[in-house]
Amino acid sequence: MAVGVAVAVVVGAVLLLTGAAHWGSSTSAATPAPDTRPITLPDSLAGFRDVQAVMGERSGSSTQAQAQRSRIEHTVARTTEAYQRAFGGAATAVRLYADDRLEVTPTVIAVRAPSPDLLNGPVGDPADLRLAALPQAVSRVGDAECLVVQTQTVVAGKTVDPEKVLTAACHRSGDAASIWVYGNGQGTDGQRQMLALTDAAYAAVTGSS
Repeated sequence: MAVGVAVAVVVGAVLLLTGAAHWGSSTSAATPAPDTRPITLPDSLAGFRDVQAVMGERSGSSTQAQAQRSRIEHTVARTTEAYQRAFGGAATAVRLYADDRLEVTPTVIAVRAPSPDLLNGPVGDPADLRLAALPQAVSRVGDAECLVVQTQTVVAGKTVDPEKVLTAACHRSGDAASIWVYGNGQGTDGQRQMLALTDAAYAAVTGSS
């Protein structure tokens, strides 16, 4: 997500009366230099460990494991480059984590820059579709926003089962940093894990909870 600066230019009698108009001169706001202090995401975070460490314990140095490591490293490099470019060169870190059984493998992305709230395209109204909840929607939970996906269609008047909801991404931003966590958090426990990762990564990068 990119952060832009909106500049409003006001002309007319108010400027003339206040003496704020200076004919023949112009000013421009300087773009702040990006924060390039390196980010190091920890080996373990909110109960998850670096995915390659877990893979090494379970798969050793097999040909398949080596191919997976190569793919992960390539993905990390490309993702880091993309986020750095989007945020004007700000420091970026990307790390893939996993539980001990490699069943949950979230990706954590950290950037030393603020970012807008998480969005996911058009924002519809479930009532217009006669649904209890949109198929995909962003919800604010604590200090973060999460993209939640309904795995079942629930018509209006019915109750959404929170255990049938998938949390696909969470995001948290402040003045010093932004965090994105992508994964497949199933149900309430899965969302709790995604949020815990988001908050733990934010604390690791900024030094504050």
